[in-house]
Amino acid sequence: MADPHHRPQMDAFDSLSVLLYRGAWLGLAAILLYGCWPLFTDGHAVVPLWLLVASVAMLGAQLHIYLKPVRAVLQLAAWGALALALIYYRWHWPLAASLSLGACYVVAAGLSYKESFCFQFGPLRLLPIVFVADWLAAQLAVGRVVTLPVLALGVSYIAIAKCRQPLDFDIGDKSKYQH
Repeated sequence: MADPHHRPQMDAFDSLSVLLYRGAWLGLAAILLYGCWPLFTDGHAVVPLWLLVASVAMLGAQLHIYLKPVRAVLQLAAWGALALALIYYRWHWPLAASLSLGACYVVAAGLSYKESFCFQFGPLRLLPIVFVADWLAAQLAVGRVVTLPVLALGVSYIAIAKCRQPLDFDIGDKSKYQH
């Protein structure tokens, strides 16, 4: 998480990683918004797992988190989501798809919680609970008419807010995470 009082020197790689991270947030928001559309027409959500995994993998690959154990858990969950999605698409095991969605939501929930501190917007701190509720609703095949739109709106808020910040706000003090 960045310190707004610290302005790091950014090179091209830093700028690219921030742009990819923000692009992943925008992609995640678009996927969740896309998944909401059928809720209002057909009554069921359609969130393409492969697009969700692609966005989450990009989020996991571009983390700028100081605390190494948290960074490791989120990156391992992103890799796990990718591996489980590949298993699902190869062997069509529903459990693999369910676990892949759960791993995607672990990454997105963790990062949305982190971003809630960056933006000082308290309701975002509840987004991880909504991720859990949406995952449970998807597993129980009950209506996601409340949980998925709330996720889509919360992630969209984060994506738009991220894009409005200067790039160096995402980097912070590199000496805290480059050991």
